[in-house]
Amino acid sequence: ISLISLQAEWDVTEGALIRQVEFGGPPVTNARSVIEKYIWRDKMPIKVGTYEFPLAQPWNCGLMNVVNFTGRGLGHKVFRFNIQTLRADHYVDMFRPRCKGCTMRDVAKQPLVPLVIAQRPETAYMVQVPGLPPQRW
Repeated sequence: ISLISLQAEWDVTEGALIRQVEFGGPPVTNARSVIEKYIWRDKMPIKVGTYEFPLAQPWNCGLMNVVNFTGRGLGHKVFRFNIQTLRADHYVDMFRPRCKGCTMRDVAKQPLVPLVIAQRPETAYMVQVPGLPPQRW
């Protein structure tokens, strides 16, 4: 199902689920953010049906908590995002090593680091993205 069909079928959908992917492994020294510090992830997302983050359609879903929701038995659809489209990154090694499967290098978010750093008060909201002039946010 594509995003367009999800939007078109929202009235018969009880919600969407975002899969969780664990990040960790050996930390990068001199990292300025958690995005730079942990560039290794598990090859597979967390098992379907365990820890997934819901985007609930409130008129069509029933019981809901932080990791799941249920339908109202009306035959509504559940959409599950592909992790290459949307995922929830869980940095499990921040306080102690736990991610034994974090062996896949993933630097997809590295271009966002200057924007993350720019949100800090001490950076005076100036962003330098390689190849572009400095921008004030």
